[in-house]
Amino acid sequence: MQNITSCKKLTSIKNGVRSSLTGLKKGLDTMKNNTWQLQDAKSKFSQLVENAMSSNPQFVTKHGNNAVVILSFEDYKKITKPKEDLVAFLRDSPLKEIELDISRNGELPRDIEL
Repeated sequence: MQNITSCKKLTSIKNGVRSSLTGLKKGLDTMKNNTWQLQDAKSKFSQLVENAMSSNPQFVTKHGNNAVVILSFEDYKKITKPKEDLVAFLRDSPLKEIELDISRNGELPRDIEL
């Protein structure tokens, strides 16, 4: 009886490990799809750019270490876009109530020899 229980526990553990490995493999497959070694990225640059434009950012490794990320221009604009424009920034500034002296100095410029 104890052997049957142990066998069921082992089967349960085996199924859990198999499920975990399947999930890990799917994650690695996804990473493989958008991770390139430098020499592959150079030889298949057009494909790399197409993948970056149509799906996710593409990662390029050099000597096994992450080197660069290739992303679409749209993705780049999203991450570099300011939160607000300059006019709104100045309008909402806590310094907007300060009076600035913007008058021009009326003195003549200095003489120089040419």
